[in-house]
Amino acid sequence: MRSKLAISALGVALLLSACDDTDTNVEDDLNINRGDGGNLVARYDPSLGEVPSPINLAFLGSADGTLNISVEDESNAADPKVAMNSLDGFSTVAPLKTTIGAAADAATFNQDTVKLFEVTLNAYGLVEAISSELTYGVDYIASVSSVDSSGKTIVILPLKPLKPSSSYLVALTTGIQSTDGRNLVPDSIYNITKSPQPLHIDGVSQVKVLTDEQAVALEALRPLTNAQETALAGQSINSNNVAVSWVFSTQSVGDVLTAVKTLASSSSAINPTSIGTAAQLVGGSAGIADVYAGTLTLPYYLTNAGASPADPLGKYWTGPEDSNLTRYTPTPAKASDESVPLLVSIPNNITKPADGWPVVMFQHGITSDRSAMLAIAETLANAGFATVAIDLPLHGLPPDHPLYSGIERTFDLDLADNTTPTSCAEGVAFPCPDGTADPSG
Repeated sequence: MRSKLAISALGVALLLSACDDTDTNVEDDLNINRGDGGNLVARYDPSLGEVPSPINLAFLGSADGTLNISVEDESNAADPKVAMNSLDGFSTVAPLKTTIGAAADAATFNQDTVKLFEVTLNAYGLVEAISSELTYGVDYIASVSSVDSSGKTIVILPLKPLKPSSSYLVALTTGIQSTDGRNLVPDSIYNITKSPQPLHIDGVSQVKVLTDEQAVALEALRPLTNAQETALAGQSINSNNVAVSWVFSTQSVGDVLTAVKTLASSSSAINPTSIGTAAQLVGGSAGIADVYAGTLTLPYYLTNAGASPADPLGKYWTGPEDSNLTRYTPTPAKASDESVPLLVSIPNNITKPADGWPVVMFQHGITSDRSAMLAIAETLANAGFATVAIDLPLHGLPPDHPLYSGIERTFDLDLADNTTPTSCAEGVAFPCPDGTADPSG
């Protein structure tokens, strides 16, 4: 099982609730506000899972730069957290959220109370510098969650996608109020991590209300908070006015496809064969779009149907040694080189331009195939375009199709009985194979 968010990675449960509420040494040592006396507290207690989300604490314990959220079963692909643990960051568009101790007054949310900055982090995940401040009402807004009837959940919604592979610092200030007029204050644990002094020395707690074990655990968070508030101070935000702050990093977008595109760009020639015009191939008279059939050799990153027929449906690209594909390891492990059939149409009624034909890459719909290109090839040729079409993955032509190549992108997948699809042989679970590759899609 992956390590629990923040706690298992730190190696200890934070049992501050066991401390005596009347111990005045708390505020004497660190100006700690335990949330007693009717204060409006910005919840921050990793031991209880009370942390803002998303937050980079979810990376703690990761060995490959992906999220490391606690899950019950790493093999359970139906668990969204399992899928999240293959990502190298959080969504660029999903809302952020955090909770406070009472119903929030949304009228107090503004540029001064809900702050969002793009930041750079050092190798240890600490805020190194602020790159820019995002604008409230233009880049993001804040509201009270519509699904929390208590009104205690604050949601921050990006109004436009955040940058991929980037880090952001969020800060809520004490200017936020509850509906009854109380100002937001830090949680006791967050206040402890504000300390400029180490919480332990050689494993010995330097804070009266913390055991040695608790001090060691919280010391792991202290540099994070200190770096965040130092950066905020550079933006004229006093530490005393910060109720809570946190950092999250967004996932990479496009890195893997860019790497695959580079690999595919060196593919071999198609070795085309002329098979007539598009008009002739659909039963018409001679046309103006000459059609050529050929094959293209491309790297393949999945497993063909074989001993495990469901592999093409349930497997996914992985990196070397079954690693996750991320910005750090963007190149998938190649399973094989495959010959991919394709169709190309070329106008025959005009001279090829000096700089070559402009090309339309035709993409057919799900359950269709590359031959759907023939219906529009003549029109495109009349406009001076060449057209290229290949099949989507797990699509292709059936053996009785006149353009069948013998090598189709169905990859011989046979999961369904295409003759009597409503029944299977006795003792065989539906869907059942029939010995013939399933049709496109």
